Amino acid sequence: MSMVDVERSLIRPRKQKKPRIFERLNEHVKTEYRYIPKSSLIVPVSEYQRDETTGRIATDIAMHYDDVAFQSLCVIQRANGELVVADGGTRLAGAMQRDDITTVPCQVFSGLTAKQEADVFLRINMNRRRLRTEQQHHAELYSGDAGAIKAQEFMDMLSSARIAWQGTRAMRTLVKRDFQATATVIKILLQVAVDKHVTARVMQGLVRLESILAKQGSTLDRAPVIKKMQARFGQFDAVVMVTVEPRQRGDKNVFARALARTLNIKFPRS
Repeated sequence: MSMVDVERSLIRPRKQKKPRIFERLNEHVKTEYRYIPKSSLIVPVSEYQRDETTGRIATDIAMHYDDVAFQSLCVIQRANGELVVADGGTRLAGAMQRDDITTVPCQVFSGLTAKQEADVFLRINMNRRRLRTEQQHHAELYSGDAGAIKAQEFMDMLSSARIAWQGTRAMRTLVKRDFQATATVIKILLQVAVDKHVTARVMQGLVRLESILAKQGSTLDRAPVIKKMQARFGQFDAVVMVTVEPRQRGDKNVFARALARTLNIKFPRS
């Protein structure tokens, strides 16, 4: 046997990919679009649906009811005439909180068995994916959301100053939680962190520390403190990392306390 034959014998044959099978399920059902009184709709919580009547999202839908974003509920008409909501229970819960909304748009399907009905619910929700933070941020920038715009401005400022930052979610949270403290920390970082990397934990600790100091009538934005930050910035990440157990996000108050010790700042009671 030649070397070529030996080499060929050692090569594992590629597995043939199975051809994809495209199914079309529940093609037999009848469907119609209509507005239905909300009181006539049933959310089958005792069977397969989730109870969202007191959830935060339902309340938000009620507070900011949007005729376009509401869309159509997926409603299944059973053989006994019951109209059950297979998808859209949270939206219906929001509509139920408002007296000015009496009917809701529905896409009504009929001709399903109980098993097919439950399978529809599972198929809808198992194939649904929530927006990632970056996707939500991108959409909110386009819509002109003030918080998203300010968070992006801060991230752009860091980038322009050659400060590495990769925490979109953290920045959005900080802007929402304490805008003024975040703005102060960004201003300081533009002076002390050029050509450095700022981790989300360091940012969280600094913002929390600035927030606590502000309540005491003080601030990190003082020449002596900034001078210490310039000298010790390289220690910050290690300082906050030792306070965190593996696989844990950590406590921003603990981060703040650790950074305060590093900067020789007396940590006030929050």
